[in-house]
Amino acid sequence: MWEGAEINSGLAREQMLLGEDLHKPTSGIVTIGNSGFGIAGLIVGMERGFITRQEGLNRFHLIVDFLMEADRFHGMWPRRLDGITGKMRSSDETEKGGDVAESALLMQGLLCARQYFNNSSESERSLVNKINKLWHNMEWKWYQNGTDLLFSNWSPEHTWEKSYPLGWDNGGMIAYVLGASSPTYPISTSKFLNLNRGEERIPSLGIPQEVLNNLGELRKTNPAILPQRHCERCASLGFEIDEFPYMPDSSMKQLKDLYFKMENRSWGEYGFMERCKEDVKNDSVRYNAFEQVKIAPVIENYRSELLWRLFMSCPEVKTGIANLNYILKPKMTKTH
Repeated sequence: MWEGAEINSGLAREQMLLGEDLHKPTSGIVTIGNSGFGIAGLIVGMERGFITRQEGLNRFHLIVDFLMEADRFHGMWPRRLDGITGKMRSSDETEKGGDVAESALLMQGLLCARQYFNNSSESERSLVNKINKLWHNMEWKWYQNGTDLLFSNWSPEHTWEKSYPLGWDNGGMIAYVLGASSPTYPISTSKFLNLNRGEERIPSLGIPQEVLNNLGELRKTNPAILPQRHCERCASLGFEIDEFPYMPDSSMKQLKDLYFKMENRSWGEYGFMERCKEDVKNDSVRYNAFEQVKIAPVIENYRSELLWRLFMSCPEVKTGIANLNYILKPKMTKTH
């Protein structure tokens, strides 16, 4: 997201080949949701002194200026964009049009950046205004399609034909939070609050979908335990950096094992390479944004909760969570 970012847009390339010349304009595809995590990583880079605040600010202006001119559909970006033209690039028909979950991940990162830059200069104030303009133009209400649920995508070509309702287990958590937080196009939440009150289970995790609202009443899936249960399952399958805030001891052990035992089979100029597991032959000489951009943010959240705190400091988000009537903060078990 810094040295390896697409040069024209400043966003995260979907993939990078080992040894690829990244210092010239290319028509590489950038991904919106992954760039949201990458934006969070840039904040970590500034906070930890890897890049200066001014360098980070300049990069954020590049990113936001590109996003303002890129393809959007009722305020939502497609999952993939051409890094040079800003035009939609889709691998299949289901990816055409605005993607709600991917756009939510992007805006989550941008809102963290908005909170990080404290308006101490004209350039920072300008960036904050640009982010607010993008945020206020996201038409969450449109993507409810006349219902009380959020739908995954909409395109002029297919309208709602390729769309489906979002839930907790298919990228919808942050989308519903932001939709309820929108100061311009807020979603209705009455149906959402009453979804799945029974003992339905999340198929991949096998846990009841329950949550306590701020009145102590049982509601839907408990988002505080979902990440931990997911990571417990991942830990049995192999290393995933998502585990770090919830299972720091085992995650750190696996991280060190990969770094020291696998040497150049797992680690290169831009960090961990794709499919870098000790028992898997690494025949892929590339980096994948989906695996790369989460590393710095999740480790920083374990160390300081910086990004969680920035996001939760947004006044709109506080209002949105109150509207959803949920306790969303993940529970951490921190060790020394």
